[in-house]
Amino acid sequence: MTAAVRATLDLDLVFPTAGVGFTVEVRPGNAAEGSLLRLRLRGLEDGKTARFHRESSYALGDFVGGLCRWLNTKGVSVTHSEQEVSGHFHARYTLPQTLQTVQELCQMLEDKFAAYPHTILT
Repeated sequence: MTAAVRATLDLDLVFPTAGVGFTVEVRPGNAAEGSLLRLRLRGLEDGKTARFHRESSYALGDFVGGLCRWLNTKGVSVTHSEQEVSGHFHARYTLPQTLQTVQELCQMLEDKFAAYPHTILT
């Protein structure tokens, strides 16, 4: 039997030229659902929560659907609203698997948003 994952992570990724920041949270879950994953977005100019939809940014609206599909292929059941992407890692995820998936998520955000030469928010 594998030990339960009890990781708590709070990450803040900032992409100044794109004008956005992301918070990535991982919280312990229960045995049936596994650890909780939450991704939120904020605009750097005003510090307020930004929205995952095309009206606030075509790049964000396009990205969130692909991100959710990718997370599902990794065994993370997610849903998204305009405010956040949230879900649970598979209950059998080990700590190394959880950390690896979070690292890959952060790399995806870096790859997508670090290269923008201007703000992506409208």
